[in-house]
Amino acid sequence: NIDSLNDQINQLTIDINNLTTCINRINLFYDNINDQLVNDIAGINIEDSLNKNSNMNIDNANNNSNVSGVKTEVLCVKSDDSVMKGDVPVVKSNISNKNSEVSGINSENIDSWVVIPNKPKKKKN
Repeated sequence: NIDSLNDQINQLTIDINNLTTCINRINLFYDNINDQLVNDIAGINIEDSLNKNSNMNIDNANNNSNVSGVKTEVLCVKSDDSVMKGDVPVVKSNISNKNSEVSGINSENIDSWVVIPNKPKKKKN
């Protein structure tokens, strides 16, 4: 009868709304995870990171330049990672002077890599 059909339609509507809420929560959950990953990977202040890790400013990270005893080369790598799309510049710092004082770190022949990811784009819903 019609009342029974209306009840079923109402119940289906409630179920669909609950499913939609559930799907939205799942999407939000993954967005939050993605944001956290992006923050962990790309949310580093690039200048701070370079200054702390290799005692140089990003402007000075030219190919084979010598910055406070640190020989640097800038490479470009292709990244297919979902968090970092496109060309990702990588700065390789070869600290070759033994026992040199770099950012308060006593270093001996250290190869340090600093990855500078592109700023990720927010997903459009």
